[in-house]
Amino acid sequence: QFPFLDFSTLEKRREFCQAEVRLNNRLTEGIYLGVLPVRLSGAACRIGGTEGEITDYAVQMVRLDNRRQMSRLLRSGGVTPEDMQQLARQLAVFHTFTDKVRTPFDKAAAQADFEDILKVRRTVEVRFGRQSAELLDRAVTFSGRFLDAHADRLEQRIRSGLFLDGHGDLHSNNIFLLDEPVIFDCIEFNEHLRRVDALNEVAFLCMDLNFYGRDDLESIFLDAYTREFPAVRNDADKDILLYFKLYRANVRAKVHLLNEEWTTAGKYLELMRKYLDKAAFSF
Repeated sequence: QFPFLDFSTLEKRREFCQAEVRLNNRLTEGIYLGVLPVRLSGAACRIGGTEGEITDYAVQMVRLDNRRQMSRLLRSGGVTPEDMQQLARQLAVFHTFTDKVRTPFDKAAAQADFEDILKVRRTVEVRFGRQSAELLDRAVTFSGRFLDAHADRLEQRIRSGLFLDGHGDLHSNNIFLLDEPVIFDCIEFNEHLRRVDALNEVAFLCMDLNFYGRDDLESIFLDAYTREFPAVRNDADKDILLYFKLYRANVRAKVHLLNEEWTTAGKYLELMRKYLDKAAFSF
């Protein structure tokens, strides 16, 4: 059990497994096959079947070819412009038809999400020095000012159907580039993290492409996506996309800091600095 999820009981784990299958089947077909019980019979633990005490539940999936995982292909230079166009069209269709969320914009909640990075501020200062820790302070201060200035536009975007029940974790580890792209492993355990502005969702993948040094693929992806799903409608929306990229780099930095993956965390901190300098200049 964590603040953002609760798998503490057998029944809750079953329900979350069922939700994982249902929610991911919105994006892809034939990959998530169902939920199976995990049974203990004597000294043996088996998935499926009818004999033995149920001790847990598991999601049954089709095994995908790891060589086609997008993150691996980005590292090897194997992602093509055609891949990005196809992925963009698929995501745009999903965003068009998925449920829209009409909850009023909650600036305090958005700022709290951004400020969560301060939980690792001390770690950043110890590992990367005072300037990196002060980067977090600057980013958090900027976030508050930005949200104040753009609250009306963010509220308008909600009323325009641009706040949606999305994937929630859209980065290249969760995409396989097969004959048709497979987007899997959406967030099932926390609606708050999954129900986001369309640009918040898209920003995660854009930030990921920047991380791998593929700004060219980001441009191709965004052009194709916005042709099909007009999520960027004015200059303020361009600024909002950049803000969400800063937020997503913030999240990835925190994850890698908590996992003590210092080299990767440092790269995300540097990406945060790049976004913050650009955003502060335009703001």
